[in-house]
Amino acid sequence: MTISRRPASLVAAFRGMGHTFARRLTDSLANIATVY
Repeated sequence: MTISRRPASLVAAFRGMGHTFARRLTDSLANIATVY
């Protein structure tokens, strides 16, 4: 992987992954909170 070549695209990809992961995490936490 060329990290030093395209840092912007890498950061964008990480940001998108982190956003979706955070949304899934908050959704699962909300479900657990409603269950318990």
